[in-house]
Amino acid sequence: MAAKPDSIVLLAGGISFAGNFAGQKGFPDNGYAIIGATVALAFIASLTNGTPIHPAVRALAGLMLLASVYRYIPGFTKQKKEGKKNG
Repeated sequence: MAAKPDSIVLLAGGISFAGNFAGQKGFPDNGYAIIGATVALAFIASLTNGTPIHPAVRALAGLMLLASVYRYIPGFTKQKKEGKKNG
């Protein structure tokens, strides 16, 4: 059984909020916007269950999750470390 788009959106919003919370060492400046957008998008995604656009909404929710993971979880991105040059 595939994950529902509304749960994927909630997970992506949670990662985004947690990443901002950790980055700003407290409640983020855009915290209410993240919460509001996550709730609104999850509600819209839940309305598409059983409709013909359900697969497209699930794909967009997956892209949102992928983007939030790459943005806020540092282990998934390749970080270049600058070393000293010889000479």
